[in-house]
Amino acid sequence: MKKKKAAESEEVIKRPKTENKILVKKEAGLAEQFPVKYLPLKVFALYKAAGVDSERPELRVVRIEPQKAMATDGHVLLTIIPAEKFSVDKVFTVDAEMCAQIIKAKGLSGEDATIQLSDGVGQPVITVGNYRFSPSAQLELFEYESVLEQKTAPVGKISLGVAVMDKLLRSLRAVGVNHFTLEIAGEMDPVKVSAKVDGLDLVTGAIMPMRM
Repeated sequence: MKKKKAAESEEVIKRPKTENKILVKKEAGLAEQFPVKYLPLKVFALYKAAGVDSERPELRVVRIEPQKAMATDGHVLLTIIPAEKFSVDKVFTVDAEMCAQIIKAKGLSGEDATIQLSDGVGQPVITVGNYRFSPSAQLELFEYESVLEQKTAPVGKISLGVAVMDKLLRSLRAVGVNHFTLEIAGEMDPVKVSAKVDGLDLVTGAIMPMRM
């Protein structure tokens, strides 16, 4: 029964959706030609911030750089510098759908499975348990840091809980709001929310910031 379950699990993630998704079972006893490095799972979770526009494939990736990783759709940009240090020999990108497959492979391979990287020569190879990923399509991102950086000094800071923002967004979406305005008065003052539905219905409210 265990062998059958493992075979079914492999089949789940061995169906790439596009040509640049290469996922094959790792051959038993295969020796690595280059030193193996380890990548934290959270690096690949950034794919949620990547773009989905088929006409802008350079945004449909997670970019992995020395000591950090980032993803952007041109409107939202997230960069993570994990506490657990890692290093890569060269910058490379991993397609967002492949990132999702890597996360799935990690779950199927068990808690003790590690995400290994071999990037000495040629295309990088990522191995998770018995699964191997080769992100063959390498795409250059636009100069995202200069485009999305703040041009003026910040006027202040507030801290908002992710769960609070998630509830706000789900609630606004439920009543038909597509965009809204936030008015920030101070670090601990309520943040005013205002929006209109189809230019008619007025929606207002407030959210409380967290102590920083």
